[in-house]
Amino acid sequence: MCDSAREERGLEAVILGSPGERPIAREVVVGARRPPVDLAGRVGLADALAVIAGARALVTNDSGLMHAAAAFGVPVIAVFGPTDWIATGPVSEDARVIREPVACAPCFLRDCPIDHRCMNRVDAARVWTRRASCWRLRSDADATGSAQRGRAAVTAFSKLRVQHSSTASTAARAPLPLRRRAAGGGEGIDRRRPGHGFGGRERLPRTTVKRE
Repeated sequence: MCDSAREERGLEAVILGSPGERPIAREVVVGARRPPVDLAGRVGLADALAVIAGARALVTNDSGLMHAAAAFGVPVIAVFGPTDWIATGPVSEDARVIREPVACAPCFLRDCPIDHRCMNRVDAARVWTRRASCWRLRSDADATGSAQRGRAAVTAFSKLRVQHSSTASTAARAPLPLRRRAAGGGEGIDRRRPGHGFGGRERLPRTTVKRE
């Protein structure tokens, strides 16, 4: 996909990921005809958000960066496997979910006991072919404007994280009923409903995600 993006669209591919995903990113770099920019494990969250904000498009798995891209208005192709594409799919008109409809998904297992068919059957060619349905590739002006908004959002995020850290430290010392009320659950009330989605939470209809 990195090669196709460059050869067909003239786009420079950038790889983002955690430090634990660096070996996977390295495989992509080695396998590409022209190596992409590999930032996996090399930048923090704030920098990753800034990169995404200025991107023309994002191909991703089910992740927090997926939701960040959707919030920034970046066209997204999200590949889902063992997680729930209905409960946690990206909310954007410019997002598409690609998945293999296997009977065992979503299973929410980190380690597949069989052959990981939900992911292994989704190859790069399939994703690249489906990109046209949502890739309204942004102009330079759109990307630049989004990048500027992204930098502003990153600054606000950094400040919020500091504030949240202080608040969380204070809340951790509060009595349990108070913590429950602060979390919106009410004193001694468990708002989860058994049997309604992952973790007992009620599934909400998602009407803005087009699945392919």
